[in-house]
Amino acid sequence: MGYGTGAIMAVPAHDTRDFEFAKTFGLPIVCILDPLKAEPDLRSKVLAGNACWTEDGNYINSENPSLGLNINGMDKQDGIKNGDRLA
Repeated sequence: MGYGTGAIMAVPAHDTRDFEFAKTFGLPIVCILDPLKAEPDLRSKVLAGNACWTEDGNYINSENPSLGLNINGMDKQDGIKNGDRLA
């Protein structure tokens, strides 16, 4: 899928435009990539939903038991490969 297909993707913890939109309208911001390489203060803010992280990290909050999917602990590349098996 790509943009323009009618599907909507919003990742406010990891996209600056989505972050600003979520903050403006009081939407929840759930971090799904642990910013392990960030400075400790920034990492705390990202994990709390108070800052945006656009770099790579290990997946967190990324499990769907009903689909048998758990990519927690994986980096982005491995998580995408694992998730592709469900397609």
